[in-house]
Amino acid sequence: MGAMPLPLFLDTDIGDDVDDVFALLLAALEPRLSLQCVTTVYGDTAQRARIARKLLQLAGRDDVPVVAGHARTLAGRHPGPVIRSAEGFVVPPGTAEWDALGAALVNRDAVEVLIEGILAAPEPPVLAAIGPLTNLGDAFRRAPELAGKVREVVLMGGRLGPEAARGEHNVNSDPQATRIVLQSGARLKIGTFEITCEARLGKADLPRLRAGPPACRAAADQLDLYLRQTGRTATSMYDPLSLTMAYTDRYLNLRPVALGVTLGEGVAQLHVEDGAPANAEVSVGLQAVPFTEHLLSTIGA
Repeated sequence: MGAMPLPLFLDTDIGDDVDDVFALLLAALEPRLSLQCVTTVYGDTAQRARIARKLLQLAGRDDVPVVAGHARTLAGRHPGPVIRSAEGFVVPPGTAEWDALGAALVNRDAVEVLIEGILAAPEPPVLAAIGPLTNLGDAFRRAPELAGKVREVVLMGGRLGPEAARGEHNVNSDPQATRIVLQSGARLKIGTFEITCEARLGKADLPRLRAGPPACRAAADQLDLYLRQTGRTATSMYDPLSLTMAYTDRYLNLRPVALGVTLGEGVAQLHVEDGAPANAEVSVGLQAVPFTEHLLSTIGA
């Protein structure tokens, strides 16, 4: 018999860059994962939760709970409306679809749901964050014992290359939460910007996606819209590539490092501390073509 699927809790800012769509479908459909719950973060989390709920319904995963999490950062900043790639996928408030999707959400504190779910898990789960780290930061702040209860924390975020001083959207959006997560003591695996940006899907992949099942067709529509919005022919799959670290080492090459973080105004800068004991594994290389084939085939394209 094969190994049992790994329980996974996924936190996402789905709705902006389209790679979250593909990461959610990978989490839902990869047989080595058992998706336990999806929480949303940053800005209009009610809309993000409905986007996730609808996409999971299309993928045949109505069983996965979806919970709207923190809209504001730990410091109280609200980013405002930033939904882009999923524009039009979920109809506006006041409509029957909006209300029906809302009724299908778990109406609870998302951080409480994460804490309770992780502490009650029969085996240590993977906690993956592919957006700003507010929900995770709050969870570790409220329940520091989570660090010893998770198998690992898988993140997409930060830079460690020549532009490390710029930080990166996910870690910069809530620097305080980033510091809490990186200093939590949990086992960390991090897909950094300069590596994960090299895995891409684009216009050439649209026909294959559109020939797939309903969730693939929805992903194709959102990919097409995002490419038109940004004027690109292809876009990076940062999030789904990072997510593969939860179940395989085939697509990202990692090395252990002592990872530190320095906070500035709206910036969380990652850096390697020479000579200190390793506290994280970070991406240093990738197999882009095998990964994109794995992604497409796993989600049904």
